Amino acid sequence: EEGTWTPALTNASTASFGTQVGSYTKIGQQVTVHLNLGISDLDGGSGDTIISGLPFTSSNSPVNSWYSGEVGGDDSWDTDLSGTNLTAFIKGAYLPDKIILRKDSGDSMADINLTEIGTSRVAVSISYNTAS
Repeated sequence: EEGTWTPALTNASTASFGTQVGSYTKIGQQVTVHLNLGISDLDGGSGDTIISGLPFTSSNSPVNSWYSGEVGGDDSWDTDLSGTNLTAFIKGAYLPDKIILRKDSGDSMADINLTEIGTSRVAVSISYNTAS
């Protein structure tokens, strides 16, 4: 099965986008999603970068399942994250229907704040399992 979905930023409900597209492929219980957001205005958005609107909720089997994927952006992020490992996560037990963007902050991972991205482009690809 193939289709489209509309990604959104959970902590910036009034954000404006020049580009706001998502696509998916589902084979059995495995789903691969791609998204491309061209953020033109965050309008007061703050907090962690959490993307909602996934076409299927992730499975939490086995218990506490985590799924990870790739994050890309352009060179106009408000914080220079070049040379930083960026990762997209879906946490089956915590937020099974959302993607959280994270960065390597030395000895540990930290969530990427919306203010670090600002008005720029974000691209994500991630695969996960769904129960349906």
